[in-house]
Amino acid sequence: VIEGARTRVDIRPATGWSVSEDDDRIFIGQTAGDYTVRCLATRAGLRDESPVSWTVTPGVAIRTRATLDPPVIAAGETTEVTCEAIDTYGNRIPTDEPIVSVLEGAMLDIAGRTLTGTRSGDYRVICPMDGAISDSALLSIIPGPPNDLVVALEPALAVYQINTVLTVNVVVVDEYGNPIPGSPLT
Repeated sequence: VIEGARTRVDIRPATGWSVSEDDDRIFIGQTAGDYTVRCLATRAGLRDESPVSWTVTPGVAIRTRATLDPPVIAAGETTEVTCEAIDTYGNRIPTDEPIVSVLEGAMLDIAGRTLTGTRSGDYRVICPMDGAISDSALLSIIPGPPNDLVVALEPALAVYQINTVLTVNVVVVDEYGNPIPGSPLT
């Protein structure tokens, strides 16, 4: 402190941080990155020529988001999951080893960040982290190419009496037994 000189702190870049409401000597990092901090006494013509470095790192994850590439696959194909985590200020948090999970107890194979499924339907995929809200991605698995015909009788009975009226239903299915709606039978 120089007698009679007003000093101030100069931080560069000038954004990505704030000053505490309680004490103007306390600075709060908000955007992850590197900052330079120096002291100035402009009226006295003084400038700190040896500034210090201040590195702000991301905080604790408050939200995660899963994305899929591609979001629609045929039964038996794979999709890749990307997990993103952010802190209170929107800083991205590295997720080198993300945990991938599927809601509703779906029967999908998970190998790291790769998902494979054989049952057609819609599945919610998340990247859970302790204390964070997980935004899910929707994986749609559609039937694969036609592979077989399945015949079913209605009503489905063990034994049929004489003159029982039956309806014969023929369904086209993929190799995993998923019905293929609208498949023409010729």
